[in-house]
Amino acid sequence: IKILEEKVKPIAPDCSLGRLTRLEAMGEQHVNHKILDESNVRLTRLKNALLRIDKPMFGICIECEEEIGTGRMSVRPESVRCVACANNA
Repeated sequence: IKILEEKVKPIAPDCSLGRLTRLEAMGEQHVNHKILDESNVRLTRLKNALLRIDKPMFGICIECEEEIGTGRMSVRPESVRCVACANNA
């Protein structure tokens, strides 16, 4: 996240880039900003998962109230829906 925060800093207008290179840098900056936003959302969800980890609801789907599979929880521990319910959402 810290690396992405550096990459999304504004590009100075007096930066010695050519027109196309500057447009490419701005496009890359836009992509990095989207990745940064998604990373911050995931970090928040992971922090929330840590708060729930010792509670009985951890690993239980909020839709169908069935246990979320171990495979899904090992890859995405912040999951609050099982695969079936996540696909229907």
